[in-house]
Amino acid sequence: MTDKLSEVEGIGPATVKKLNKANIFTADELVGYTPEQLSKIEGIGIKSARKWISSANQLIDEAIRTPERPQTTDNASFKPSETMLTEIQSAIQTIISTLGNIEQRLERLEGKFSKSLIKKIDTPTSNSSKAYIRSELSCYEIIKETINKMTKGSKGIKKCSIDELYKNIIRDYSIPKEIFREYLLMLYNDRKLQLEPGYMDDGFAIRDNYGNLFKVVRLLE
Repeated sequence: MTDKLSEVEGIGPATVKKLNKANIFTADELVGYTPEQLSKIEGIGIKSARKWISSANQLIDEAIRTPERPQTTDNASFKPSETMLTEIQSAIQTIISTLGNIEQRLERLEGKFSKSLIKKIDTPTSNSSKAYIRSELSCYEIIKETINKMTKGSKGIKKCSIDELYKNIIRDYSIPKEIFREYLLMLYNDRKLQLEPGYMDDGFAIRDNYGNLFKVVRLLE
């Protein structure tokens, strides 16, 4: 259906006013009249009426053959408002902050678990001839000293297998494997050293609380 008389060929603004006075407002209403009926309207001739009716019929036929498509939103041309962008950015920052807090809590919980486990393991008796490693800090210093000795003369990254590192440390110090494992994980979580998977098939390796298996330790300095 078409609602505009002005779209009918030959009908201008003045004729639209004349037809409106006769209660004819659309092309569909126009074709409901005969040329003789329209010619009775003041200022309209029968020849013009025939042309308008013919033109209106053609206009209606075209409208039927090509129906109007419903209006849709083109995603490619969609542009979010500044308010929407601000809300999205705020939501993203909230998510990032929440994830950071969760990570920190997990690290603290893992640290508490490690320390509580260390306290449960009996320390060696005072009769031991080797110095017992009693703290994370002292363990870190001993690890650095041992790796530097093991990699003396080599250039580049200072690293070695956890198995070889432990064997070298227990030559001069006393520390159970369980305690050594927990100290390594604590130092790794504190970002004082790096733990890596490695390629060894056997030997001493450690696994963190997330299931990751490490076989190599690397100094970050």
